[in-house]
Amino acid sequence: MSADNFWSKKYFIIAGCLIILFFIVVAVFVLLCFRASNVGPVAPPASVITFSDISPEEVWWLDPVKPLQSFPMEKKDIPADAVRITINEGVIAPETFDVIPGQQVVLAFINNDPKWSHIIRFEEESLIDVSVGLRSGEIKIITFFAPAQKGEYGFKCILPLHNEKGIMIVK
Repeated sequence: MSADNFWSKKYFIIAGCLIILFFIVVAVFVLLCFRASNVGPVAPPASVITFSDISPEEVWWLDPVKPLQSFPMEKKDIPADAVRITINEGVIAPETFDVIPGQQVVLAFINNDPKWSHIIRFEEESLIDVSVGLRSGEIKIITFFAPAQKGEYGFKCILPLHNEKGIMIVK
């Protein structure tokens, strides 16, 4: 085997490996972007959209099963029927709340934690799309339908070293 032949094969193998690596990186990026965008539509600022406010003619593309999340809002804009969940220095209050199976649930997450952001997500696979990210001092609302099956559904902050958690009880 000549030296020229050896180096041409070596570069060919390296180039092939780089191309494969490029496609793997692109595939992972696309999958991560798709998963991050799978949390449902975002509501306009300073408003809360519930499913009863939307007609199919207005937003025919809207999947009523996916959760709706608001932009950051003020306390005065929180609907009266919303369950207010406050996060303050590592504690979620109230730790539990009750809903009826299949009920439309409106959760108002209020991050009073002076230092930390939080990403709250339900642990149950059927509710995995119900998640909300909050910066310090931020308030957001998420609207979704409670599971049809009765039981306890835990939610928690998924950031490393965060212990904030609560339970939604479907009665």
